[in-house]
Amino acid sequence: MIRPAVNGVTFVVEAAAKFNIQRVVITSSVAAVSCLNPMDDDHEYDESMWTDLPTADFSAYIKSKTLAEKAAWNLQE
Repeated sequence: MIRPAVNGVTFVVEAAAKFNIQRVVITSSVAAVSCLNPMDDDHEYDESMWTDLPTADFSAYIKSKTLAEKAAWNLQE
């Protein structure tokens, strides 16, 4: 589950760059950022907040969403 998620987003972003696509929209999951310490309902999450994978034994789904979105952001740079 983890490898296909990361490879999938990598292939899409690299293909878009190869064919000069200017914009790619990736729909992620709140699992990529929300598995932090509990925050109040008014808290806003942003691209600097990630689920801290080494701190707990998260499911493969949470790991795949976090690592795939991180890969997308890294490729974007």
